[in-house]
Amino acid sequence: MFLHIHSSMQCFAIALYLAVATGIHFFARYIIKDYYQHQKYSVISTALTAFIGFSLYLLSLRYAYPYYVTYQIFICCLAISIFTDAFALLISELFTTHTIPLAWIAAYYGYLPISVTESIYASIIAALLLKLTRMISGYVMKKEAIGSGDIDIFCFIAAWLSFTGAWFAITFGSCFGAIYGIFQILLGADKKTLQLPLGTFLGIGAIIYLIW
Repeated sequence: MFLHIHSSMQCFAIALYLAVATGIHFFARYIIKDYYQHQKYSVISTALTAFIGFSLYLLSLRYAYPYYVTYQIFICCLAISIFTDAFALLISELFTTHTIPLAWIAAYYGYLPISVTESIYASIIAALLLKLTRMISGYVMKKEAIGSGDIDIFCFIAAWLSFTGAWFAITFGSCFGAIYGIFQILLGADKKTLQLPLGTFLGIGAIIYLIW
């Protein structure tokens, strides 16, 4: 009897988090309604929604209060950028750089397992590192290789997860972004005009780091 109730509660929790992820998906879809291509990305959007929903559920198992509440806010903001970048190559500052002070406040009051100093330094170092990388890659490749939105989301991740989490995210994002790019070229995409949703891969990497 107890196991049945426990199993039912787990199913309810999973369904609830999937519903939250679906709501985030539709909210992001509304933001980029002029760019969204539903037919082309329906499978990807479903996969991303499921990934975010299950990640929110695993987060509740992985962390105790108050961390899991704070990290749920982080994932919800991050998920919006994951969707908008995946479908329209757009990342809003409202859900990245504008929410960085929330991470500093949370760290200061003990709602994050990092210090406020670590959060601030990590976000500053992340910004400087990616801006330097952008400048060097732009000089070598003669075109913009890293968008300003990618820098914003990297700083956002660093502020919430410290530089360790941001480093994992950029490593994951770079590797899987390269694999995605190669796959697109093999399918016939023009490598000179191909644009990769790096912010999406950074976000997925950050979530994997968080729930690992």
